[in-house]
Amino acid sequence: MFRTRLNPTKPPAAHRAVLEHVGAGCREFRAAAEAGRIQPHNVDQAREILSRHRVFSVGVPVEFGGAGNQPLLVALAAERLGREGPTALFALLAHLPAAVTVAHRGTLEQKEQYLRAAAAGTGLSGATLREMESTAAESTAYDNASRHADESILPTDAVLTYRLARAAGSIGRLADCIEVLAEFTAARIQQEDVVEGNFPIDRFFAEAATDLEAARAITYAAAELKAEFDARPTSEHLKLEASTLVNEAYFFADKALDRMLARAAETPLDRDSRILDHLPPRHELTWPVEAILDEGPPSMENEIARYYLVL
Repeated sequence: MFRTRLNPTKPPAAHRAVLEHVGAGCREFRAAAEAGRIQPHNVDQAREILSRHRVFSVGVPVEFGGAGNQPLLVALAAERLGREGPTALFALLAHLPAAVTVAHRGTLEQKEQYLRAAAAGTGLSGATLREMESTAAESTAYDNASRHADESILPTDAVLTYRLARAAGSIGRLADCIEVLAEFTAARIQQEDVVEGNFPIDRFFAEAATDLEAARAITYAAAELKAEFDARPTSEHLKLEASTLVNEAYFFADKALDRMLARAAETPLDRDSRILDHLPPRHELTWPVEAILDEGPPSMENEIARYYLVL
């Protein structure tokens, strides 16, 4: 793990066993990807490997065969998967909104049927979400919704869970890139291929590391606030506060990753290469699709701005 004050290597005891399974799935996934046994962007192959380690139990309530859907657990799992690149992370991101929707809108029979299957790694389809929409009574705490790409409606909690996981996943990608690039650059300095005290290189790592710490601070604060909202789902004040902080975490973490990649493309490592040229191949991939949630207007910037403009 990249050393940081805001991401302890020992997570809360309640989540440790689950995260060990997530880590084992990530290690198997990376070995398969590096051996060429997984095609880039093949989410089905990623899901097959990760499901063997019960990764998709994250986001599913314990009473239905899952590991739990606590925001901190979701964020920690997403950050770990993010270190493996967008394909592994995407598999979790595709799972979470559907699992949360079933948990909040499904009947007891539907929860038993679908959530146990989801925890085992069986993806939930758009048809499942439409069934939730047509048969389940909606809780007033979750009647605010966003539109999914397959035209079904997601409860607020599902949208916030996705955005929180997306933020944490971007942090994982950023942390892994910094760690690998720092190790490579330090080795080049020791070999005297790169001059120590090179200002552009120092500035690159200083800016990237500061963005990483800031993104973690916002994201894990958002996870704590979302947990408070989950405990008091009828509080309109908590819903607004949690939604805004999750949105800010999502926006900042994605932008922090983008900034790091842009700086890496501009910063020379030596006369023949840029820092970007030594990026881990797993992070050279773009997202398998542009977005899982087709959230439409208002944009993320609009949602954040409206909170401060009191519109």
